[in-house]
Amino acid sequence: MIFVERSLESAVTANRIELARDYAARVAADGRTPQVGDTHLVSEGRPAATVDAIYTRFNESMQPPVLPAPSASSSLSQ
Repeated sequence: MIFVERSLESAVTANRIELARDYAARVAADGRTPQVGDTHLVSEGRPAATVDAIYTRFNESMQPPVLPAPSASSSLSQ
C-alpha cells in the first residue's frame, strides 16, 4: 500500500493519488500495481545532510569486526 499525503484541496489529493498510481504501475516488478490511498499523517522529514551526518558518525564509531582468539581446547582434528 502506498500512502499519499492528503492536501487541503481534494483536487490536489486526487491528482497526487493518480500520479502515484501511474508511477507504481510503471515500476511494478511483478506486474501487480500496489494500492494507493490518501492519509492525514504528515511525513516527518529531515534534511539529507542531517541524515548523512548521523549515519557517517555511527559508521565511524563502530568497532572493527574481529574474530575471537582460538581457545586452547579447540582442535582441528575432531
